[in-house]
Amino acid sequence: MIESAQGILTLEEVASYLRVTNRTMYRFTQEGAVSAFKLGGTWQFWRDELNQGILAIGKPLRQNLEWLLPLARRLRRRQQSA
Repeated sequence: MIESAQGILTLEEVASYLRVTNRTMYRFTQEGAVSAFKLGGTWQFWRDELNQGILAIGKPLRQNLEWLLPLARRLRRRQQSA
């Protein structure tokens, strides 16, 4: 199934949506706290996945992402050592 371009957000759009800086979004993306992919050299995010993550957390996303960063780091280390 092909998603429409409306279902894809840029890093800047997501940062604005979540009310964080672009730099914070780069960090979240690089540390695996947020699902993203690169297209043409820029980070892209699926709107539906982002919204599902917000609903699943049930609290302000900004606070929870800060809490999730250590878990994302541990998961990444485990994946790299496997």
